[in-house]
Amino acid sequence: MTFADPQNFSVKRSVTDVTHGMGATVLLIFAVLVVSTVFQVLDPLIRHDDYPVFFEDVQGYYGKTLTEGRWVNYLWHMRGYTPPASVLFLIYLACWAIYLGSLVHLAFQAGTDMWRRVAVAVIAALCAPSVLISFWYVTLIPGMALLAAYGLVTVFLPERTSRWLLLVFVPVGLMAYTTYPLYMLALVLLRADRERSLRDLASVVGLFMASFVVGMLTIFTLNWIYHGVFGVPMADWRNPNPATDLASLIANLDQVGAFLKLVLDRASFGMPPVAYVQLALLFFAAWKLWPSQRGFVVYAYVGIGLGLGLILVQTLKSGIFLPPRAAGYAWVYFAVLLGQMSLAMHAHCRKSGRMGDNLVRFVMLSLMIFSGLLYFDKTQWSRLSRSMAVELSQGVEGGAPSTGPVYITGTYLSQQPAMKAGVQHALGISYRFRQLTERQIIHCEVTPDLCADLEPALRDGVDGTDWEVVNMPDFSVLRLGTEVLREPLLPHS
Repeated sequence: MTFADPQNFSVKRSVTDVTHGMGATVLLIFAVLVVSTVFQVLDPLIRHDDYPVFFEDVQGYYGKTLTEGRWVNYLWHMRGYTPPASVLFLIYLACWAIYLGSLVHLAFQAGTDMWRRVAVAVIAALCAPSVLISFWYVTLIPGMALLAAYGLVTVFLPERTSRWLLLVFVPVGLMAYTTYPLYMLALVLLRADRERSLRDLASVVGLFMASFVVGMLTIFTLNWIYHGVFGVPMADWRNPNPATDLASLIANLDQVGAFLKLVLDRASFGMPPVAYVQLALLFFAAWKLWPSQRGFVVYAYVGIGLGLGLILVQTLKSGIFLPPRAAGYAWVYFAVLLGQMSLAMHAHCRKSGRMGDNLVRFVMLSLMIFSGLLYFDKTQWSRLSRSMAVELSQGVEGGAPSTGPVYITGTYLSQQPAMKAGVQHALGISYRFRQLTERQIIHCEVTPDLCADLEPALRDGVDGTDWEVVNMPDFSVLRLGTEVLREPLLPHS
């Protein structure tokens, strides 16, 4: 069965045709992303389990090759040079811009308004799941570079060739971040220069699944060679509940429901109606496009459903709770559907076309505002900790600053900005001050025995949620508050 879509066409493009306007599109997308993430660009927040990548701690990351199959990221630890955090985040954004520029270049026919392409890209990039995962940008750079590379491959090479290259890019992408192959699939499914049919869709899905299996077998084999385990055992901190019988499988259904509920919660940026508006727009776009572009709608929904199916199967099988940021790929399809819908509305009448255009602009601007506020909130800890580091660099009575260790007493759970940043572990505090001061950090909350020689007045922290710095000739003490604002997200051990 072939779908009779007006956009079904198969043409050969010259290199000039293929790249016309794409460079400008990528640059504009990058500029908008930099503006929207400016608080993160200025002083990026780094998650505690992203710091080993930042500090090139190869051994500290090695365990993730077994429990998460992150072999590509493990190689990234061996790069031998680490630029400043802001530069790394800009590299991450640049890779995002190249991928999204490739996506909108392929998904819309030549002559589509530049603003529309940029708006679609920004909607995909600034959805809540994509914003939340961006705080692990150091780890994600190799995977984002692969997405950018595959995006360029799909632009410059014929559709059939780039499709077959899924067999190369999907296995490697799977070893960078589990859901990145789903972003690669979107480049194949959403491109406009193809004839859509059920047979073609089945061949694409079959090739993708074969590529995914190759990737999993590659990870299993590497784990067997280097760890003696053929598979990917879940880390204990994830509280896995492997489905070994019907009872455990049914028990894991609760995790599926919790995942879907949390995706909607996070997608709302803390305002529930926002999530339901986006969900309604997803279905509204499909309804508006169905009469004229039903093939495109089917391909997009299959892409969303396939990714969701793989995520839910993993949840049912392992019993682990997957974070909502894993669903970010779905907004790639949502954004393109929204852009195509706005184009289709022009076919009805001028007023309808204006409404469609304004809707796309409204969604883009709303996500820019919501994501900007989220980045501002999350990076309050970056600004506060930098102020603390400035005081730690002061000498005693005008003397030279101490180069000795920095003791951290009290609890990071007393600092409201750290809570807003979602700091998960005390290591995130230790690593942050190691980054800022380049001194040895002794965190008394984690290793109290190393702080036994401190005077009791320094060892106990300060009352409430305040903080203070005490500089001594041979060491410094950062005294955090003793009031606990919430329970730790992860144990300190």
